[in-house]
Amino acid sequence: MTPIEREAMLIRVNTHLEKLLAKVNRDKDMLRHMKNHYWARMHVCKARMKVLKGRLAKALKRRKRPDPLHILAEASLKDHGAR
Repeated sequence: MTPIEREAMLIRVNTHLEKLLAKVNRDKDMLRHMKNHYWARMHVCKARMKVLKGRLAKALKRRKRPDPLHILAEASLKDHGAR
């Protein structure tokens, strides 16, 4: 192999390796972006779940508490003998 051919081959191999390295760096950047994206989404979902759990707890407490109007209505019906 002549020095000119060897140099041309080295240039081609170097170019090929640079392209592979650029591709790997792009893939690494994409993975980093995906990790950040899904981390952020997970935290948004956790916050949303926390809010919804609070609402559910409030709704369950309200449901357990007797309704004063219902109690009055039952007492009134008992007084009139409707029940």
